[in-house]
Amino acid sequence: MATHYEVRATDLVQVIEPTRQTTYPVVADPWLGQWLVSSVKAVKVSQGTVYQVTPTLLGRTSNSLMYSTLYSDAVSRGMPNQQKYHDQLICHPLSEVARVKSTWNIDSWRPNVGMARTILAGCNP
Repeated sequence: MATHYEVRATDLVQVIEPTRQTTYPVVADPWLGQWLVSSVKAVKVSQGTVYQVTPTLLGRTSNSLMYSTLYSDAVSRGMPNQQKYHDQLICHPLSEVARVKSTWNIDSWRPNVGMARTILAGCNP
């Protein structure tokens, strides 16, 4: 889905261009005009679905001020909006090891155990 900014009088307005494939609600929250997630690919495996999140370079280096945008970018690109997915995703930039992986794999079968336990489990509770 394309998005761009327009200046209207004294306002900066983000314009969303939905397609026939757009699902609602639309979440569009780029960080200062830059996307933090370039794609999300859903892959079916025997345990469930793996959401392969590909962060942009800026997303890879995100900090705590950017985490809500990182998450909303992933949701807008196809990852379900659930707390367990949020915690798995945000765990990746918090981890120096996971931060550099080519994709951040978010697993549907992982339980919702909270952020602290997700971090302690290496993002895979």
